[in-house]
Amino acid sequence: MDFYPGMRFGRLVLRQKTRENPKLHPNMRKQYVVDCACGKRVTVPAIYLIRSPNPKVNCGQCVDLKTTKTTYNQEYRIWLMMLVRTTDPRHKHFKHYGGRGIRVCDEWADPVTGFDSFLNHIGPRPSERHTVDRIDNNQGYQPYHEGKPQVRWATAQEQAANRRKSNT
Repeated sequence: MDFYPGMRFGRLVLRQKTRENPKLHPNMRKQYVVDCACGKRVTVPAIYLIRSPNPKVNCGQCVDLKTTKTTYNQEYRIWLMMLVRTTDPRHKHFKHYGGRGIRVCDEWADPVTGFDSFLNHIGPRPSERHTVDRIDNNQGYQPYHEGKPQVRWATAQEQAANRRKSNT
């Protein structure tokens, strides 16, 4: 496919081709400077503009397209891995979570509204050092257990002080 200035790819408008870098993979060598409708200017490989089934149609930083999943990307990944380690027997640590009966409550496990419910309860992560922690390690991931909060953001040091006694 031939590219020319002014071509549109969703919200992106092609401005100019950059110099090819022979050190890059052949799919990444041809790169273009594009302007997004939100005002940002980014450089993208040509393959990203035409790939199927997911062509790049915006800069990925458009404020008007942000969702809670993109705004709170790290929290979303933590939530997702919480679900995986409690449900997928192929996960490396499943035996320590789902394998011993630890589950995520239905409210948080819902694929459509679960992340928003989780984030509303626990809030944004205080720092990069914090991960999700269950206060009672024999209970699942749920907002409350016996009227007390059950999950929190904790540092590695706080989590180390909150370990269960284990034979494995």
